[in-house]
Parts: sequence; structure tokens; C-alpha cells
Amino acid sequence: MRINDFLLRLDGVKETGESQWLARCPAHDDTNPSLSISEVNGKILICCHTGCAQEKIVQALGLKMSDLFADPPKEKHSGGARSFAREHIYTDADGHPLAKKQIYRSSDGSKTATWQRFENGKYVDCLHGMKVPLYKLPELTASGDTVFMPEGEKDVETLCSMGLTATTTPDGAGSKWNTAYNTYLQGKRVVVLTDNDEAGNRHGATVADGLKSVAKSVQVVPTAAILSDIKPKGDISDIVEQLGLEVAKQRLFDAVASSTALYDPAEAQNAPHRAKTATQFGEDNTHFLWYPYIPIGDYTVLMADGGTGKTMFCCGIAAAVSKGSRLPGNVPKGQPQKVLFISAEDRGEVLKMRLENSGADLNNVLIIDCEASEGMNITDKLDEFEAEINASGASLVIVDPWHAFLGDNTDINRVNRIRPVLQRLANMAKRCDCALLLISHINKRAQGENANNAAIGSTDLINAARSAIRIIFDTENEDCRIAIHTKTNYAPYGESVRFRIENGGLLWDGYSDITRATLEEAARKKTSVFELQERQSKMNEINLALIDAVQDKAPDAGKTVRLTYDDIKEEYGSGIFKNKQPKKALDAIAVSLLSEYHILITTGKKIKRDGGTANGFFVERMGCDEAASGE
Repeated sequence: MRINDFLLRLDGVKETGESQWLARCPAHDDTNPSLSISEVNGKILICCHTGCAQEKIVQALGLKMSDLFADPPKEKHSGGARSFAREHIYTDADGHPLAKKQIYRSSDGSKTATWQRFENGKYVDCLHGMKVPLYKLPELTASGDTVFMPEGEKDVETLCSMGLTATTTPDGAGSKWNTAYNTYLQGKRVVVLTDNDEAGNRHGATVADGLKSVAKSVQVVPTAAILSDIKPKGDISDIVEQLGLEVAKQRLFDAVASSTALYDPAEAQNAPHRAKTATQFGEDNTHFLWYPYIPIGDYTVLMADGGTGKTMFCCGIAAAVSKGSRLPGNVPKGQPQKVLFISAEDRGEVLKMRLENSGADLNNVLIIDCEASEGMNITDKLDEFEAEINASGASLVIVDPWHAFLGDNTDINRVNRIRPVLQRLANMAKRCDCALLLISHINKRAQGENANNAAIGSTDLINAARSAIRIIFDTENEDCRIAIHTKTNYAPYGESVRFRIENGGLLWDGYSDITRATLEEAARKKTSVFELQERQSKMNEINLALIDAVQDKAPDAGKTVRLTYDDIKEEYGSGIFKNKQPKKALDAIAVSLLSEYHILITTGKKIKRDGGTANGFFVERMGCDEAASGE
């Protein structure tokens, strides 16, 4: 099958690169496009990031697996026919294969790359969220003082042929610096080699800026400093091809020796500017770990009183994520994913027991407990947090409680102190492509008209968050709790979820009609949500009794009855209006009377009685057509 014919069968198709697309997966209810499609050497490659098998995807499209292997016409490639150029194996520090990058070259000289991950003894298409480390990691960990960092794997191989230690990032120029790389370059003398173009200059500045706080020294050496007449976009491999290996090596050493200044962002002539044009930003592809409650690439706040079961709630979410199980709501079953629990309150043994009782796959949950987390600090040592997240490969990171990791010098109640910390946390979640769940205790101040003011510290915690959840006790069932979605920026509000704590674990228990509005109305009236609901229930009963009374008095169609409020009290009892003003009580049921019973009432009338007048109302029974038209 041709790639265009295949794409026509999909919904929400969006081109993401040369011969690469993203679309909604037909094998599950896909609200956010999660199906990656690419075309390599006539083969159509597909990968659903929620875990749908290729066979199910193909079957859902009414196709066979063999339909993915037909040769597409050459004109489908804007750069012409492509051929395999080379491949590079990425490993862990012990040399075990993790991923394979394959490079293809088109007839016009352009290059494309595809990735495969190593799984169960073989390479399979699509990284599926894998975080790839630096290239040639075993050699890097065993290296001495100096490490060279060019832009790509080909140049690493060239430098290695000179007898030098070299590495590079998986995605080359234009990629962001991942602080997880810092672990392997700590204390090294790093020489960053940049290609002869503007992209190379920006890449060199980005890498050097990321390393300046951990490396022994950082030098940025442009290839033009090695060979003055190098061609545009020229790299160290081009220099070797032109001068030969030994001459190029000596030129390289001379350039490094003459480039003595350490990298300084204020002095770097080609340092990247912060501002970008709007056209340089991509599309918003926000996706969720748990729709619509927990987005990926940002942080969510979970608020609860002590003893409410917030940690248990997190264990229940972690259990589902670790096994790929369904979470409450219209959430399809996914692929098992890693979870990282960072706790300042609980020992690992306690968390393990709660996770196990909630049904978690313990092999997919990593824990930094209250002992191991001592000294961790998101204000001054966020790099350490980020390195732990990247090393774990976690899709969900739970910080319990988040304010325990602020550090001594950060005032949680001051916006100007807390907002920069929150901004860095959100950016870290985006870089790590993880969902960050921050657990917060409840403060003792009145929350007033905003349920989110309950979180401890500055209100900026919730103001900057893109989602927030509040947990309360279900006073009607002491074993139940209710998780209420109190803030959402990326999706509609989710239903309030009930859960039970049973046998030391968490069980999902349906939904509740208590919402953020219920919380805030209860706060205004200085009562509990359940007392408020009970009052509303009694009010509904009052309305039903009054509706029955008016129905009894309604005349035949086309006629009108005039009644005083005292007439109703005398016949049905003084409590029929339940301490409300009769006019307000009747106005409250007027719409229901007209729409359901075709009875029109008009309040605020003066009724003649016993030679005088009294306050009252008119009652008229309408015909069906009149009631339907509202006339």
C-alpha cells in the first residue's frame, strides 16, 4: 500500500517531519493523537504510544500486516529515493544495547533518521517514550580528563579514530540539554565542537550552558577555527576528509590550545536569544497520564487534610500506571509505565505495602523514601531531581509533600519567591516528558469562594498549576473518600471520583455529585458539603409538597383561581412554605409547574377577602400548546 493511501484511512493526520506523521489511533478511543507513522525504504512503520498492538491497529483499518510492506513510489519523497547510510547503537554504561539509530540519505543529499528500541533480545520499531542516553556511554564512563562533544555520531567516530574520547547527544543540533547527561560529564574538561553554521553556534552555546556548572572546564571550538576555509555546515569529518587524519588532529589540538577562555554566556557572541517568533513554536500536543485529571509535561496539585488518604490515592494511581490498568473515566487501558515516588514522610517499606495492596507492579515503581530523600531540594538542586527522574524513566513522578523539598530560604507564602520555583518545576516536567503530581497539605485559613485556596502556602501554587484535585472525607461512609477536580486548563472538568481504603489498599468506587461548586457554596454558608446536600434535599422535598398543593387547587383548562398565601397555609399547614417567604417559595416552583404540569402561577397579587385584600397569587391551567409556547 502507498503511504498516502494509508494516511487517508486515518483521522487527525498531522505531518511532524519528513516522511513522519501523527494521527489518532483507530484501535482505541484516541482524543489526543497518539499514533506515530513513518515510511522507510517502502515500509510503513506505525507505533501507538498508548500501547496498542500493530496487528490491532491494522485490523481496525481493515488491512493486513502485509499491506505495510508495499514499495511506495519514489516521488513520495521530496528529497528523492533514499538509501541506507549507516546505523549507530546506543547502550547503557555497561554496554547493553538500548536503541539503534538508522541514517538514510536521499538523492539530493538530505538525511533522515529513524529509531528502534532494543526489547526482548531484538530491535523493534519506535522508541515508545524511551529516554536515550549519551552516545558511547561505556567509553565515556571509562575516559580520562578530556571529552570531545561534536554534533553527531559520525563525528564521534571520526574523533575516536584519532584516539580521543568523544560523545554526542541523541538528537544533535537544535535539541535541548538534558541534565541527566551531567552525571557522566561531572568534573570533565569538555571541548564542544560546532559545525560551521548558525545552528552549530546555537547548539554549542546550549551544550556549554548546560555543562558550565558541573564540568571542570568547557570550551567551544568552531570548526572554522580548525580550518579557516571550511565549507558551510562543515564538520570535523569534512576536515579529516580534506586534510587527512593526522593533520586534522594536529589542527584540532592547536585550535583547542588557542581557545583558552571558559564559556561565559554574557561574553559568547553567538549565545541564543530568548525570544522566538510565534511561527517557531509547534502545535500544542498536550496529552494526559489520566484524562482529564493529570496532564503530562506539567504539574498537578493534590490537596487534602492529614489522614484523608492522599498518599493512598497516589498509590492507587501508581498501581494502575505501573500495570497499564484502566483508571476511572473514559481512559483506555495502556502500556505499563514507570512511576517514581519521592517522599519526605513515609518509609519505603510502608509505601511498598500500600502499593502492593493496591495491586501495583512493584518492579515498575521506584521509591526515594524519607531517609533517602533527605537533603533533596527543588529550589537550589533541581538538577538532582531531574537527574533522578531521567534515570528512572518515570512517566509519573509523585512528590509527597512538595513543600518539604523547598529548602530553608524559600518563603512558601511569598509569590515572588515561590513562582520561579514553580516555573522551573513545570519546565522540568516538560523536559522529562512526565506527569508531576505535587501533594499539598491543607491550610487552616477560610477558603471563601475559591476551593483552591485550601492548598498550603501562596495561592500561586494553584494559580500556576494546570490541574488540581481536592480530596475530602465521605461522611456517609467512613471508608470512602472523594477526589474532586477543582482546576483544569487543558480539558473539561472531570467527574468527582470516589475511592475506598480497604485491606491497606485502594479500590475505586464510582463517582460523586459533589463538585468544586459544592465545596465553595458550603464554605460560603459555613457548613460541610454533606450538610449542604442534606439541606438541598429537604428543600427539594418542600418544593414537591408545594407543587402537590398548587396542583390540587388548579382549575380546569382556561380558568383562573385566585388564592391567598393564607388560604394555602390554612389548608395544608403553616409549614408548607418552611419558613420561606410564600412568594419566593412559589416562584421557585413556577418553571416546573408550567413545563411539567401546564400550570401557570402569577405571584405578588392582591386578592379580595372579607371586605379587604390579602397577598396571594393566580393559578391557571394551560392547554398543552400554550404551555409549550410559554404563552
